[in-house]
Amino acid sequence: MSQCFSKESTTDVSTTDIQFNQTVSDPTDPESKSKVLSRRKRYIVFPEGASFSVAVCMTIGMYGNPNYQMFSWALNWGIAYNLPNQTISFEHEMKEPKPMAQRRHRRDLYHKLEVAMNDMGYSGRECILRALCESSQYFGKKGSNMIAEMLRTLFSFPKSKVLSFEHSDTRIYDEAHRKGRSKVLCQSLYPTCGFSLLELALGKYTSPYSFM
Repeated sequence: MSQCFSKESTTDVSTTDIQFNQTVSDPTDPESKSKVLSRRKRYIVFPEGASFSVAVCMTIGMYGNPNYQMFSWALNWGIAYNLPNQTISFEHEMKEPKPMAQRRHRRDLYHKLEVAMNDMGYSGRECILRALCESSQYFGKKGSNMIAEMLRTLFSFPKSKVLSFEHSDTRIYDEAHRKGRSKVLCQSLYPTCGFSLLELALGKYTSPYSFM
């Protein structure tokens, strides 16, 4: 199996994101050799409708039967994120506590994955909850390789308590991840999902090819 990851941004930056202090000499002031000039924080603002997309593709080489010709079977998942085009929304996000922002971003990602899986005929919500439950059991503090580390990051939740005013789906995802920490059997908790997303991504369902 071959796996590839790509990302692209369909935008032009219209302003800069710079914040720094500049020290200059002031020859007219004998008591001070230098002055610190402070510049206000500036934000990146993208054009209206700009997006950042990430695509994950998995390709498997196969031999046909009865015609023994090589062909490839591929599965591609693409996700697009809208980029901010107003500084006021960016300032609002900066005021959020870090765990709250992490939960919100993950909730948006899980919703997109659920829609894609539902369109493929699977139970998207159940499979995402099972993956959140299993992630705390499959991985330690760090993944064993790049794919495992990406999965550990995507399907993990901050340990801090979910706030009362956060979205109700956030509490559902957080509960699933906490259940996994208690060493429950995640497959039994979410029976309508017949496979593990984590095992699928790690290649556990791929059997060696036999040509005899």
